[in-house]
Amino acid sequence: MKALKSFLLFFSMVFVLVFSQSVYAWTIADDPTGGDCTSIGIWKVYTKTCILQTDLSEGIVINSDNISLQCYGHSITYDPLDWPPAYYYGIEVLGRNGVTVRYCAISGFEGGILVSDSNNITLQGNSITSMSVGIEVSSSGNNTLQGNTVHAAIGNGIVLSSSNDNTLKDNTSDGNGGGSGIYLSYSDNNTLRGNTCNSNNGVGFLLNYSNNNYLSKNTADYNDFFGYVINGNDITLRRNECLGNFEGGSLPLGLCSPQQ
Repeated sequence: MKALKSFLLFFSMVFVLVFSQSVYAWTIADDPTGGDCTSIGIWKVYTKTCILQTDLSEGIVINSDNISLQCYGHSITYDPLDWPPAYYYGIEVLGRNGVTVRYCAISGFEGGILVSDSNNITLQGNSITSMSVGIEVSSSGNNTLQGNTVHAAIGNGIVLSSSNDNTLKDNTSDGNGGGSGIYLSYSDNNTLRGNTCNSNNGVGFLLNYSNNNYLSKNTADYNDFFGYVINGNDITLRRNECLGNFEGGSLPLGLCSPQQ
């Protein structure tokens, strides 16, 4: 019995050590080394910029305001065969202000980039593939998403949830499996300009309980449902394209052209 108790105690300790491991091996913070930045890149202390110099297999958390993370095409890739599984995002920005994330290639995590309770965040030129969700912005405002690409997400490509006064410009969200290219939920006063949401299994652009949004020169072609579905008030639409969507161009009708 004593040997059994010792074995169970040892096993429980191993279990805790293994299953308490976070997939986040790296943090970026405003200190002399940039948190972990000097272990994975170059830290510019005066501009609070971390320039990634290597590919990573663990995620990154931004732990200070006004940080700039520049990946310059280096990848942040989690192997889905690794254990424990990565039920996390490749990059997280939680409760921050003034953070910039540029040119990162992210795959294999539960999600690509999460911005939550954060303001004045810039996500630019990032490439995200094979996630449950590509980019999620939650309870955040005055953020800019520009020139990002999300491909082959299991669910939605780009999501704004309870997030107001954001700008989405020139993003591409295509080939996503179970959701919409760009999905807004309870999100008001946002600007969507020049985005492309093609060949998604759901809707190209889905706005649900979202008001006072502006959509201009967006493209939603060859989606399995509608190109655009709008459930909200005071929506402004200018020169949005919808071609070859299975259920039709838009719901309600007349939000885009041609209605094919």
